[in-house]
Formats: sequence, structure tokens, C-alpha cells
Amino acid sequence: MDCVLDTVQSTSNQDLSDIFHFGLKTLAEALKDTHINTLFLRNNVITWDLLFDFTKHLQESEIVTLDLPRISEAMIKKYVAISKRNSEIFICEYDEEMISDNLRSKNVHKHHLAELLEKTHVNALYLDDQSVQLNGLINAKIESLGLKKCESLKTRLNWLQTTLRDSQISSIDLSECDLDCKSLEIIAPFFEGTKITTLNLSSNEIGVSGLNLLGNVLKNTPITTIDLRRNNLNCESIKVLASFLKDTKIMFLDLRNNEVGIEGLDCLAQNLKHTQITSIGLDVNCESLSMFAPHLQDTNVTSLLLNDCNLGNEGLVCLEDVLKLTKITSIELSSSSLNNCERLQMFSTFLTSENITSLNLRGSCLGVAGMKCLVNILKNSPITSIDLGENKLNYESLKVFLSSLIDTNVTALYLSGNHLGYDGIEFLVSVLRKTQITILDLNKCNLECNALMNLVMCLHETKIATLDLSGNSICCNIFYLAFVLKKTQITSLGLSDYGYDDYNPIHLLRNLKRYGTTMKINLQNLCILSLCYLGRVLSNSKITCLHLRGNRIEMDGLKLFSQGLVGSQITELDLSKNKIDDCGVFFLSQVLRYTRICSLNLAENNISCEGLKYLAQGLEGSQIEKLNLSYNSIKNDGFEYLTRSLAGPQTVEVDLRGNLIGSKAASRICKRAAKSIVLVTMADNFIMNSYVLFCYFNIFKYRNCFIEVALPAIDTETEREYFNESYKKSGITKLILTNDYVPDVGSASDGINITEIEIIGDLECDDSITPLLKNNNLIKLRKNWKNTEVEIESMSTLKMNALHLQIESYRDLLVGDLKSVLTHGNIVYLDLSYNKLGHWGFAYLVEVLKDSKIISLNLSNNYIEANSVKLLAQVLPDTKITHIDLHSNNIGYYGFTYLMNVVDTTSICWLSLGENNIEEDLEKSINLSPCIVSRKDTPFEFQLRFFFKELVTFDKSSEQFEFIIPGEDSVMTISHYAILVKYLTENSLYRIHIYDIFYMNSGCHDINVLDKINIFVKEISQRFFLFFGNNLIDLTKKFGYDSILDLVKECDNLNLDHFVEFLLLHRVFYYVDNEQNILHPFIYKMLLKHNMPLYNEDMEPNKKNEIISYFKENKIDGHMEIIDLLSSD
Repeated sequence: MDCVLDTVQSTSNQDLSDIFHFGLKTLAEALKDTHINTLFLRNNVITWDLLFDFTKHLQESEIVTLDLPRISEAMIKKYVAISKRNSEIFICEYDEEMISDNLRSKNVHKHHLAELLEKTHVNALYLDDQSVQLNGLINAKIESLGLKKCESLKTRLNWLQTTLRDSQISSIDLSECDLDCKSLEIIAPFFEGTKITTLNLSSNEIGVSGLNLLGNVLKNTPITTIDLRRNNLNCESIKVLASFLKDTKIMFLDLRNNEVGIEGLDCLAQNLKHTQITSIGLDVNCESLSMFAPHLQDTNVTSLLLNDCNLGNEGLVCLEDVLKLTKITSIELSSSSLNNCERLQMFSTFLTSENITSLNLRGSCLGVAGMKCLVNILKNSPITSIDLGENKLNYESLKVFLSSLIDTNVTALYLSGNHLGYDGIEFLVSVLRKTQITILDLNKCNLECNALMNLVMCLHETKIATLDLSGNSICCNIFYLAFVLKKTQITSLGLSDYGYDDYNPIHLLRNLKRYGTTMKINLQNLCILSLCYLGRVLSNSKITCLHLRGNRIEMDGLKLFSQGLVGSQITELDLSKNKIDDCGVFFLSQVLRYTRICSLNLAENNISCEGLKYLAQGLEGSQIEKLNLSYNSIKNDGFEYLTRSLAGPQTVEVDLRGNLIGSKAASRICKRAAKSIVLVTMADNFIMNSYVLFCYFNIFKYRNCFIEVALPAIDTETEREYFNESYKKSGITKLILTNDYVPDVGSASDGINITEIEIIGDLECDDSITPLLKNNNLIKLRKNWKNTEVEIESMSTLKMNALHLQIESYRDLLVGDLKSVLTHGNIVYLDLSYNKLGHWGFAYLVEVLKDSKIISLNLSNNYIEANSVKLLAQVLPDTKITHIDLHSNNIGYYGFTYLMNVVDTTSICWLSLGENNIEEDLEKSINLSPCIVSRKDTPFEFQLRFFFKELVTFDKSSEQFEFIIPGEDSVMTISHYAILVKYLTENSLYRIHIYDIFYMNSGCHDINVLDKINIFVKEISQRFFLFFGNNLIDLTKKFGYDSILDLVKECDNLNLDHFVEFLLLHRVFYYVDNEQNILHPFIYKMLLKHNMPLYNEDMEPNKKNEIISYFKENKIDGHMEIIDLLSSD
């Protein structure tokens, strides 16, 4: 490991930009010291230069079988290339001369490649037609040639003739080359006079005529193996084939995945005993097997490859009875009927016989029960090779199988096509050392870099000689392989389909400048190389917030990454849900004081007291202000280390929920330092888990100290008074009531603000709990809806705004009258996440929503499909809902369409639609969680939210909301103050929309925020009058001198009479003449309307005539109305 890391660290950033190419070069250099003689690199893409260098190293290796990757072509048509110079992207153009030089260079490489191959030990070569000119192989030692998927071969068949005739090639693979009858007409004669013994023509279209052409020459060739799978061969084709088989030397014949039919099988069976065939592949069902099996007795067949087309129990019995009388030693039952324990047990007698040594159960989907049965069979049989590919194995079934593998004779294990995952491969590694496995196939097992690393680093402790890792994310494991292989017994290595286009972390990280200041790489299982590279480039980026949650980061990765934090701009770092443990914390703590990190999240990392000791040392001199250590393994002793490091003047917020800290330790820190430290404590010697809980709540017992503690018993009057005094001002963030709930907190908590109450289990709202719900200001109630008939009346009268229900089935919704609760209560947030609503529960729910006040609906993780969303879409126009969370359902693209078709008739502005199988059908990529709905208009609720954010702010000094003057770029006018006041005072639901601004930002309810909004609205007139009086000059500067008149007009229009009367007192803003004697006509109108004096009659007896005279001479909007009003007096 250290050697690999040293190599990676000493490599320049430019070289690291393509892991596979650099790794392949490293691997090639190491081959000379290994036992590798077979190497597969198909379906990867490399440059000619790299292939040239790679091939030169082969001369010193033992490689005899080589499957070459695809070679990238020069850009001929576009004449441009995108490159990078000094971290800047630029485009350079090729002229025709440069293109010509490039092509000449490519041809030279082809020529040299053939020459290089002559100097190697390679005798088996697999490539596509881009890799090398075929006639260049004439003088090479190639005995086996693979041209799979070379569709352009049809245009170069003459090259094939020359190559086969004059070379040493004895095996050729022409599968998936788009060969048809006409192609066979050309190439069939080529096989005569050659050394070909193995011919693969699978996945072509050769037809009856092609088989005729082939049959005529096969008897004159040494061919012993022929593969004709997937050629659309029918009964007539098989009859043609059967007629010439007896005159050939064919020993292996594969006809699977064709349309042979029972008549064709019968013809083949009649001729089989006259052939030399020892291995045959067929499609069979119960009827065809019953007909074919008896003919095997008199044949040379020892290996049977069957594509099972539903054999059933009867077919399996037939197969077992007949095969006992044959020479069969190997059987393959791909996609077989052995897909349950019962059928596998039926076949077990045959499988445990002395003959069978190889068993293929690919695609059988055995499951856990089947695996248990299979293990018992393997223990009592001579089977040495087992293929369990594409069996949908998960961790549990794999664990059952691997646990008993040690006691079997198995030496070859094929697991390709199963998604083993990190845990599966980790368990495999733990048992491999103890088995006799020499062949291990993990092709396309969806393994990521970190999972593979566990396997690669233990290879030298196993007996593995053949290893196939194709189709996985090899990533930096190619470096590990380069260093480990020389210590192993491996002779054959498969690295095809490396998939670096799907996962190349360096491509993800190399352009950090494009990510702005926040970067989230969560749940990506970043490998060590990725972390090393990320750490290296952070210092040159503008990233300040970095989230690396759930990436399985371990000590080695963190050791490399943490060095890059020094000198970076990172202020917020999330490393939660990784595998850092105490050793990883040690390396992180070494650099903390040299970084700018203020917020550090280490939750769920298996950190114990030892790790906290290291961390406490690292915190000294650091800038940490917020530290999350929740759900680790920290006990009281570890907490003591932390308290000592936090004894300075700096305020630090620490989250220690879900650890093993006792109440005494919590008390000590409160007395030691009144810091903003968040922790969870519980009764001494009591360990908290998800359901066995004491009631707990948040308390501000000490100034600036936010502590979550176990609820003490409240038995005496003194204790109740203490409880009430302690939380009357601070309130309770969350109160959890369980079946074990004993304390009578009902009377003790009168008048306390409670943000959330959670009722766990089937606890009913009895006489002790109902007062608690009724007599307190409560935002959210979370409970099981079961057995709620007696609670409906009380729930409808509660002050709560949010309801989170847990139900066992949709029928639970029908038991309690949910419609009554939502219609008559104050519920605006309804959370039904993680239930099993299904379609029928949904049908009831949508009817309930129509007359409710719900603005936010959470339906995530509910097995909801498109037909249910269609019902929802029909009622949405009749609801007040603005946000719906449908995350992690199965609504698909149709469900998405149903919603999008109605959004403009609803108030919907936000949706959460991730993990719903929508993306693949979208015409363009959009963000689904959250999904900001594109609308033709903006609902008034959201206009009002915007007004509030522009015209109101939270004053930290007064801890209240106050009016402000909007910023320079704001589109607000002075009239928007009146609109905001009008709708907030007349419709209480609009207050919830203001509260929702803060809830959407934090994702958490906070009753203190709602209280402050309610206070603001209650005192909104006084607050505006005070704001207006203190900011008159600034308001006129911002909105204009005449804007005050506009505000009066808007207030009158909105019937805000007390506002109009207040504004009329400020007459200085309404004069229309230079001498400031005459007011605006509209002001006179308002003064008359509100019975306020227009002027002082005693001091200005002629004022009325002056006003009339002025407006007769000066025409101002509304002047005639004032003339008429004054003249009529």
C-alpha cells in the first residue's frame, strides 16, 4: 500500500488526469516480475502511443494470451481538439497537413505493433480491426486470434484469407462480426488448408445457406470446436448441420439460443452417436429433453450445456435418470429451473454422484434457501467448479454460500453479474484465504474501487491463479495490482470493460473552479486516489463548503486528503457516515489548527474515547465553532477530554446525540463552561436506541448552553414547579412520549411552547396527555394513527400546525376521521412519509385534501405509482398545497407528466421527485429534488413571501422582526408595504407561508420563529408607524417624494383606514404648490372621508375659497371632485 501511495503522490496532476492510462503503463512495467501469461483488456480505450509503450514491456513478460483494448482514432472530421494549458480551456485547430501527419503516424504505429508482437511470447491475441493490420500477423507467433465485434471485417475479408493461410493461427473468434450467408461464401473456403481447430461464429446471421457452405469445407479442416450460438438457426438449419457432422472432427458444438425445435433436435440426436462430439450446448424444455436424453447413452458426450426453457420437476427427474447412464462429468444449466430449494434437492442425488465435477447454475436466482441447499450438496459431491453468475446474489445469500465454501472441493467460483457490493466483497475476502479457490470470476459485479481494494490487497494470501475483474470500476486498483501481482500465484487476469468513463473521480475533480464555493460528493465511495487528488487541488480552488458524506472513507484515505486542507479555503467540512474511526481522527486532528474549518461533521464514524482524545488536542488553536460527533461510541471519559479543550473563550456548538454519555457528565460541562454545546445525555448506565427511549427535550438551562437531557420524574409539586420555571421561557424543542411514560407533565407544562411532540407506539391520548396537547402552543405532533377514534375531537381543537402520521396500512386512515382533523383543525403540514399507502390509501387521501388547509404534503417512500399521482393531480387545483415531497416512490415519467400538466392551475411551486425512475425518459436533464416548478404565473402566496423577505428582517438586538428599506436592486415599491400588511393581518394562513420560508430553509420546525411572526403581525401597525416615522427621509430617497401619496392611495384602496389616518398626519408630503398652502386633491378627499379637518377655520377663514380657486386654475388629478365637494358645503 505504501508503495502505491508513494507513486501516486509523486505523480504530477496532469498524469493523474487519466487513471487508467497511467495505471496501465505502471502495470505493464510490473508484468516482467509476475507469473501473468494471460491478460484481457478488451472494451477499454487507449491511445496508440500508450499501446506502443505497453507492447514493448510485453517482451520481458510471460504473456502468451493478450486481449487488446480499442485504440482511439484521431479527430478527422471536426478538425478541432479541446485541450488544457495552464488550467485554462482552449480550442486548437488542425490543418490538413497536421491531420495527414497524424494518420501517417497512426499507420506507422500499426506497423511497429505487429513487429513488436513478433518479439513477445504472445500466441493468443484478441483485438478489434482498429488495433493492428491482420497481414502483419503472418510472421508473428499468434495461434489464437479474436476479432469479436469487428463489424467492418466484412469489407476486409481478403486480409483474413491471407492471414489464416500463411500464419500459425489455430483458433479464431468471429463472433458479433455481422457475418451473413454472403460472408460465409467468401470465408468458408479460407478454412481449408489452415491450422484452424477452433471456430467461433456466434451472434451472426449465417442461415441455412451459410451452414451448407460451411459444411462442405468442415470435413476438410482440422476444426474440432465450433460455436454457433445466437445465429437464428431453425429446424432446417440443424438438419443441414446434422448431415455433415459425422464426417468432421468436431468435438465441441454449441447451438444454444437458436430456434432448433423438437424436430431439429431429433435429427441431431439420431446423428450424434456417429460423431466425435464430447461437449454439446442446446436449448431444451421438458418435452425435448425427454426425447433427446436417451440418445446420449451411446455417445462420447461428457459435457452438457443446457439453456433451460422451463424443464420443470418432470424434466429434472428425466435428466437425472438418464445422465446416470452417461459419461457426463460437467453440466451447465443456465437460466435453469433449479430456482428453488425443492427442485435443487430433487436433483441433488445426481449432483452428489461421482461423475459431476462442474456445475453451472447461471441465472437460477436461488436465493437464501437455495444457497443453503446448494451448500449441503457441495459438501457431499466432487464438484470443483461452480458458476452462480447472474443469480441476483445479495449479501445475505452470498454469506450463506461463502460461509461453508471452506468445507467443499470447489476450486473454481464464478460470480459474474451479481451486485455483490462493498459488504459482499468484504465477506468474500474474509473467507478466500481459507478456501481452495484458484479461479475467481467477478465480472460485472458492480464493484467500486474501495470494495475491490480489499480483495486486491489480500490476493497474495490466496491460491487464486485466474482472476477476472472485468466490468467493474478498477480505478486505482490497477496500481495496487501492479505492486501485488508479483507476490501472487495469478497467471490470468481480466481487466476488460474497465468503465473509467462511468467512474473517473479525477474527471469529477479536475475542474473544481466550475463548482463555485460549495461542492457535494456524497455517497460516491471515493477511493484513496480520488481523495489524494482532491486534497491536492483544494488549495487552488474557491471551495469553502465540502460535503463528503457516506463515501466509506477510511484512515488511509483521510491521511492523504487531510494534508490538502492546509492552505485551502474550506470552512465547512462534512465527513459523516464514513469509516474514519480513531486512527482517522488522529490524522485529521494533526492539521485542524492549520485550517480555516469552522464547521466539522464527524457523525456516525465509529469514533470512541481514544479518537476524542486526539480530536481534543487538535481543537486547541483551531477555528472550530460547530462540531458534530453524534452517533459514535463516545463515553463519559471521552467527553471529559472534549470539555477540557473547550474551556477557552471561544463558543463551540457540539452535537453528541446518540453516544453513551451519562447525565452527570452533562451536568459537569454546564457548570464548567457556559458554552453553546449541544449534547445528548440519558440516565446513568442507560443506553439509548431508536425505540427504547426516555422522554427527552431541549433545555436552555444555562445561558447560551443548549442541552438535550433525559426527562426526570415529576412526582412532587416542587418538581413540577421547577419543570415549569425551567422551560417557560426557553420552551421545549421536542418531547417524546413512550409507553413507559410515567411523569405527569400535563399540569407542569401549562403554557410552555413545545415545537414537537412525538408519541411512540400505541400510547393513547388519555387524561394525562390530552391537557398537555391542549394547553401548550404546539407546532408538530408525530404519532401512530392506529386506535385514534377517541382522540379525533381533541386533535381537531389543537393549536398544532403540523401532523406526522405513521400507519401500518391504508385502512388505518379510514379508522380515524382524518378529514375532520384536517378540515376543522389548523394542520398545514401533513407528513405521511415511510408508510404503505399504496393506491387505495391514496384514493382516500386525495379526497381528504380538498377542503383542508394543507400547504406542504410529504408522501416520500410510500410505494406510490403513476395511477395514484393521476388521482392527486385531479384534486390539486382544489387545494392550497405549495410543496409536495414524492421522493423515493415509483411514479415514473407518466406520473411526472400528470403533475406538470396541472401545475399552472394549482399553487404548486416546489416538488421533490428524486428516485422515481423519471430521469431516463426526460428530454433534458433537470433537478428533480428539489424540482422548482416552471409556471406561467406566480401564486400570490409566493409573491407575499417575496414581499416579506424584501421588506422585513430579523433584528438580532431586539430579537424581533422589523420593517426595513429594501436594497438598491430591489423591485419593491412603497405600496408593497400596504399589501403586505393587509394580507398578513386578514388571513392567518399567510402567516404560515411566511413561517414556511424559514421551515423550507432549515427543514426543521421552530415554534419560536412562529411566535415571533405572530407577534410581528399582531403589532404590525405600531411597528410600521414607528418604522415610517424613523425613516421618512430614507423612504423618500428610496421611493421618491411623491411615493408617500402613492402609499396613502394604496392604503385607501386596501381599506387600511387606520394607516390612512396615520399617513394623513404627515401633510408636508402632500402640498402641490410652492408656498405649501394647498394639499393634493386626493388628500382633501381622504380628510373628508375620515372626518379629519382640512384646515383651521379659525385661523384660515378664507381657505376653502383659496382651495377652490387654486384647483380651478390648476388642473390636478381629482381636482373637480374636490371643487364639487367643497362647493356643496
